[in-house]
Amino acid sequence: MTLPEVVLDDTTVRALFEPKNPANQAVTQFYVEASFGHGRMVAPALCLVIADLTAEGAAGHATSRRFLTVEAFDSEAVTDGVRLVEDGYTWSASQAIRAARPTAERPDGRVVLTLTPDAYEDAGVIAVHPDGTA
Repeated sequence: MTLPEVVLDDTTVRALFEPKNPANQAVTQFYVEASFGHGRMVAPALCLVIADLTAEGAAGHATSRRFLTVEAFDSEAVTDGVRLVEDGYTWSASQAIRAARPTAERPDGRVVLTLTPDAYEDAGVIAVHPDGTA
């Protein structure tokens, strides 16, 4: 079984870090599947920073994971982020949206794994809770 490529936002980065978080086990299962080559996990750098602001150590924990790729916060990410923030999205959501939208390299896009799927309404991406709800 092949899982989709998933993008972690700040909420799921924190869930991966916090063992007592109710979503920890589900997010960890996505990571385990990625480690077996059944999918791929990415986390935008800014989502890691925002997660770490509310759960110190979350970014370091995530970046120490061998099968999680960090997406850079470069000038294009800033430009796209500003537009999305102006449209009402948070900075974390803006970066997850950017990482999930289809590109020439990824015509099907990616799925945003989040504890707050409603935060991605009308963003043009699929956002799901780790328990599978949209």
